[in-house]
Amino acid sequence: MNINLKTKDVELTDEIKAYLEDKMSSLIERYLARLDEKENLQLDCEISRESHHQKGTVFYVEVNLEVPGKILRAAKYATDIRSGIDIVEADLKRQIKKYREVKESKSRKSWIQLKNFLRGIWK
Repeated sequence: MNINLKTKDVELTDEIKAYLEDKMSSLIERYLARLDEKENLQLDCEISRESHHQKGTVFYVEVNLEVPGKILRAAKYATDIRSGIDIVEADLKRQIKKYREVKESKSRKSWIQLKNFLRGIWK
């Protein structure tokens, strides 16, 4: 898995980089391990500071994950970088689960069609 990190108006410490890499790599290892072995997944992360809000600084965290046939995208605003990463991780986790369910259901559907076809031949 390749992680591309882009920042705008933010200095990221090594701690935050490690936190981001740990969260995203554990997500990929848990839900897309087989897919990551076959193909090298591309994860693009953008973290920026938004100053157009009236009170305080607000951080924008965006993650794009390229999987075969789709791009999964999660983007959120948060008052803290770590909380923004946590929120984006939860959103990306939900999207990955949905992606896997759709892939598995298509596979099962094709096997059921084959099974019914073969049953029709043997009857």
